[in-house]
Amino acid sequence: MDLPRDELEQRYLEASRETHPDRAAASADETATLRRSAEVNDAYRALRDPWRRAEVIIAKADPSALDRKKDLCPVFLMEAMELAERVADAEPSEFSKLRQSIESRRDSYLQRLRSALAENRIDDAAVLLHESRYCRKALRDLEEREHPIG
Repeated sequence: MDLPRDELEQRYLEASRETHPDRAAASADETATLRRSAEVNDAYRALRDPWRRAEVIIAKADPSALDRKKDLCPVFLMEAMELAERVADAEPSEFSKLRQSIESRRDSYLQRLRSALAENRIDDAAVLLHESRYCRKALRDLEEREHPIG
């Protein structure tokens, strides 16, 4: 699942140069060149985000896994709701400690997701990816509370 960031960027730059419309201008099929260039850019955006990369890997390994595993355990959902409430009710003095707790939980999800994918446990990976969304949303909500816009 992991590709070192510098290697990913190097491969992207190579593919980008090869498919760039200016370089391939001599090509008779400009539409195909533009489409290929867009595909390279989309792939790079997906691959450099570990969550999106996991989603792509899961979907490629088993196209139905994400949909099949979207119904999460009620106990987990209750814990996710409690976390959302903690974020919503937190006082500014609690933000730092809460952030560390949620980041630790997010990092744990990513580590377990990587292990599940490495061991080809696609259903487990799909569940972990779905569960991680609640954690990542709680972190975004906390960030919005820490740094309100306007």
